[in-house]
Amino acid sequence: MIALSHISAYKFWRAYDGRNFRISPFSNKHQGAIETRNAILAFAQDHDLVDQDGKVHITAFAGSPRIKHAGVAAHAATAKLETSLMYINEMIPISNPALTFLHMATLLEPIPLVALGNELCSKYALTPNGIKQREAIINTTQLHNYLATAPKMRAVKKAGIACGNVIGGARSPMEWKCFMLLTLTHMQGGAKFARPQLNRSIALQKPIQSIDEWGYPREIASLECDLVWNSPRIVVVEYQGKEWHISKVAMQRDVIKSNLLTSQGILLFELTSEIVYDEIAFQEFCDMLAKAL
Repeated sequence: MIALSHISAYKFWRAYDGRNFRISPFSNKHQGAIETRNAILAFAQDHDLVDQDGKVHITAFAGSPRIKHAGVAAHAATAKLETSLMYINEMIPISNPALTFLHMATLLEPIPLVALGNELCSKYALTPNGIKQREAIINTTQLHNYLATAPKMRAVKKAGIACGNVIGGARSPMEWKCFMLLTLTHMQGGAKFARPQLNRSIALQKPIQSIDEWGYPREIASLECDLVWNSPRIVVVEYQGKEWHISKVAMQRDVIKSNLLTSQGILLFELTSEIVYDEIAFQEFCDMLAKAL
């Protein structure tokens, strides 16, 4: 059996929003290797699932012939991993997200591998039309469990170590990037803070009335915050990126949110891309956060 894998599978999963393709369990349909290879190649090229050299990554699993083609980056697996495969649109075999993470561990250094794990466990998809919200395609517990029971494959130890720094449930790339910058060790390029809760809901002492996107009234009893520490006072870091403030309504919503949090005695810090990418400003931010914690 052969399947889409490695970089090509990763590019597929990071853009999968839960609706744009049908995903189903794997069942060996006994298609010929050449027929399957051609179907995988056509699909991958149509959806830009190629690496920087324009090649599609395909793995031939135990008992399958090695794939030879100018447009293919071929990999071989000695173990039978049919239970780690899925179908796209009931015809394109692909490694599941956990096996894709393990495959990518053979190609990446530790920190880029952590970043990749965060994308696979996120609640957003990076599509050609921008970011779309989705349910996470895999969570950190499932990833840990898979690696713990995976065959003795190359880089499984490195994948397990990286997985320890992966968080689940980020709703944007900057959420997990800020998490990593604040919590990784100094040797890993981080600020070494204790791990906060990501996207935690904080109950409001007084629920507020608002209007939903269809114009109907609704009551808001809690607010979801990006990074939350109990120290013992609640400390919150909110990422305020220009990419999310595309309207006055969005800006006003964030101002109201900040005011509500501070009115409840919550210590709020706002992090922007300008601070993140300015080494001196980021160090000053970390110094203030350290005193608060």
